[in-house]
Amino acid sequence: MTSRPTPPILPDNLEVFIQHVHDHPDLWYKFLTDVYHFADSQESENISLHQENASLTHELGQTRQELDQTRREKESIQTIQAYQSSELKEVREKLERASANEVRAITRMENALENEAQARRSEAEAIKAALPTVNTPATSDPITPDVKDNTVLHGRTPTLTSPAPESSISRSEKIPDPEKFQGDRSQFDVFASKIREKMSVNYDRFPTAQSRLAYLSSRLEGRAYLHIQPYIRNGIHTLKDYEEGLQVLERAFGDQNRARNAQNDLLALRQKNQEFGQFFAEFHRLALESGMHNDALPMILE
Repeated sequence: MTSRPTPPILPDNLEVFIQHVHDHPDLWYKFLTDVYHFADSQESENISLHQENASLTHELGQTRQELDQTRREKESIQTIQAYQSSELKEVREKLERASANEVRAITRMENALENEAQARRSEAEAIKAALPTVNTPATSDPITPDVKDNTVLHGRTPTLTSPAPESSISRSEKIPDPEKFQGDRSQFDVFASKIREKMSVNYDRFPTAQSRLAYLSSRLEGRAYLHIQPYIRNGIHTLKDYEEGLQVLERAFGDQNRARNAQNDLLALRQKNQEFGQFFAEFHRLALESGMHNDALPMILE
């Protein structure tokens, strides 16, 4: 958040104010410029807060609808459970009555079968008693020799093969590490660009978010490291990935008015005594940073 600008002085009367403006016009010009930028940033923040409030209000309404739906579903489930419980109780009572009747029927059937079996045994004994007795020589059953089937196992001894050696995995060629960043605002953009280039080319050397964040913090010193240190707990980074770490650093050391400053530098750029190639390279760099439309660039170059 941009801090509110402070006027060069707080005059006691109009004459002091006019005299100070006459003596220090540059200070009052800077103050008015800062006031304009501050009002512009406040307007943007108000719009963002309004949009965020509308989004939260919409989410709150959806959450309330979901809660009402969940409450209705819970009540419906409770009604169904009560009905099922009543039905289950009735079914259990029916099963208990049916089981009692079934047990009695089974008992009667078992008694009838037992009586029938007893009658058959008595009939068999009566028939046996009525038959004449005949003496016959005892015979023995022939002895059946045991026959063993000799099972012949046919097969081959499995050939043991050693596992193939693991193929070596080639890794990306390591590019040089960026110089450690200590908090110099003029060097932040270069540092951030080199970090992103390192992660893009040597992505296979940093397979996890923790390894990428650890590498980023290892390239920080002094004030710069102090801004990342609160996000480290017991050696574990709590940020999601290195891009979020760069965002933390950009808020602290980045140029928040990069495009506007680049436009001002572009408008003030003059060739003077330098070679045209060097002048045009600086012109091209500022044009890219300013984000100005291509149609306006030839007029500025003239």
